[in-house]
Amino acid sequence: MRPLVATVDLSAIRHNYALAKRCAPQRQAFAVVKANAYGHGAREVVTALHDDADGFAVACLEEAAEVRALHASARILLLEGCFEASEYALAGQLRLDLVIQGAEQGEAFL
Repeated sequence: MRPLVATVDLSAIRHNYALAKRCAPQRQAFAVVKANAYGHGAREVVTALHDDADGFAVACLEEAAEVRALHASARILLLEGCFEASEYALAGQLRLDLVIQGAEQGEAFL
């Protein structure tokens, strides 16, 4: 059995991001880099889009911390939100934008 190899073309990712921005002028576009940028390599994608992306979207706090370490000033959107008080504290330290997915998360946030 031969091994599978995926080659990621970061210039294509930059091109596609720029194209998406042109299709929605005057709108913000966040690059979704959850799940290791869907297997493309979050570190590589964040680095490639560092100067262009309006922000980055991640699924969990661990991913947010990784992106924050790569890009100190980026807007980072936490898609799953927080579930415990300690997570809200960490989200604040990381300066994240949060999604509130329901009443339980909303009440915990307040």
